[in-house]
Amino acid sequence: MAKFLTTTEISAALDNLIKNAQNEIILISPYVKVNQRLQNVIQDADRRGVQFWLLYGKSEIKPEEWDWINRLTTKEVGFVQNLHAKCYLNENTAIITSMNLYQFSQQNNDEMGILVSRAEEAELFEEILAECQRLARIAEPQILEQPTKTPPAPKQPSARNRTAERPPAAKPAPAAKRRTPSAWRSPCAAPVGR
Repeated sequence: MAKFLTTTEISAALDNLIKNAQNEIILISPYVKVNQRLQNVIQDADRRGVQFWLLYGKSEIKPEEWDWINRLTTKEVGFVQNLHAKCYLNENTAIITSMNLYQFSQQNNDEMGILVSRAEEAELFEEILAECQRLARIAEPQILEQPTKTPPAPKQPSARNRTAERPPAAKPAPAAKRRTPSAWRSPCAAPVGR
């Protein structure tokens, strides 16, 4: 049976979802600014070989976010125009919530959500998964061309220099780089070889 979650329960459930992921973590949020603790949990999952998927929309990801995302060894990032959904999944658990993957939301807002277990609510979980598949198909894949550390700005840059010194933005990935999460292809898919 689906479980109702409050703000603090959403944060705890998201932490557990990531820690318990065996193959993939799928995070869908229009806004992304992940706190250091959650970054560490995601990085630990990455070290365990868990694939990280992020679909975002509404606003560009800031360079400091790209810095930690870019350090992950197995990641796929996609931009979805007009995304407002917030959904976080691994192969066994889904969270649908009002809470963005945004530090301010986790600390200051009153949020609600539901936690769905694949083992207890298989049909509902598959419906959530199907919608995530649709979002993944329409997402514009994003890649970084180089590290995003922002160089120090000159004391009085000209307008031309200010444009040239901006950190690189994420670029759409070439079509050949686009992949589909293995868990999204089949409910019982085996992990993808690395």
